Amino acid sequence: MARKDISMTADEREAFLSEGMKTLQVATIGRDGSPHVAPMWFVLDDGKVAFRSFTKSQKIVNLQRDPRLTVLVETGTA
Repeated sequence: MARKDISMTADEREAFLSEGMKTLQVATIGRDGSPHVAPMWFVLDDGKVAFRSFTKSQKIVNLQRDPRLTVLVETGTA
């Protein structure tokens, strides 16, 4: 669990994710164990982060083989 002094509340997370255009960096695990990171746009769907991609994209192929992923939300514009 993250330290309480740097954790966002559920309301803070939703406000942060809802405001303006942000990019989601989606990291999946490649066949050889290396990370595959791809930028994605996303939406909030009933409070959950949702994104979509082509079924043959590398990230989807990786997720079919190993469903683990991690994400990072960027607030920058460049």
